[in-house]
This record gives sequence, C-alpha cells and structure tokens, in this order.
Amino acid sequence: MFIVHSGINSADGDVDLMPRTTMTIRIKYISHLATLTGREKESIDLPLGTSLSGLFKNLAQKYGHDLANYFLNPETGDFWLGVAIVVNNRLVASFKETPPLQDGDEILLLPAAEGG
Repeated sequence: MFIVHSGINSADGDVDLMPRTTMTIRIKYISHLATLTGREKESIDLPLGTSLSGLFKNLAQKYGHDLANYFLNPETGDFWLGVAIVVNNRLVASFKETPPLQDGDEILLLPAAEGG
C-alpha cells in the first residue's frame, strides 16, 4: 500500500509515492553575519525533525565554527546574551524553548548590538 503525500509531485508530473525525508529552512543573515557567510539569505535542506541546535551544527560545518561560536556559548551550549535568533517572527531565548524545526520555517539571525 502506498500513501500519496498531497502537494509532492515529481518532475514529470506524476504523484510522488516516496515520503519526504527532508525539509527546507530559510535563513536571513543581518549585518556582518551576511559578510561572514557571504550571503544575506539562503535556503537549507535538513532532515525532518532537525532541532535549532542541529541547524547551528550544520551552519558550523558549512561556514566554520566562527559563525556557531558567535551565537553559542561553548561552556553552556546555549545562546550568548545579546544575540537574537528569531524563528517565524518569535524571539528564541534558549534551545530549550524550541520544538523541532518544520518545513518552511524562517530563521532570522541578528548579531549582538555593539556600542558603548
């Protein structure tokens, strides 16, 4: 028995009978994070059920640990104070607050404010 997944079609127009195993997340980089990544926005395909921390592991592999270390405190494994991570227009204060990411989620990464 095959389950047809609504809205998932193959390139030739036939209905795709294979279940999806990945999701697409859209990320927007603000300020010098765009310089660090070389882009202002991108879409990333991740395995279904990937967590926000899993997204950062993916970004660290793609762009190097500079990006991950900018946001994550290596001692606690959570966000540094002063950085902002927004998921679907909701500010996230901790990995503990976030459910697994979903297909189509939009992530906004904001650097810490500088000044004195």
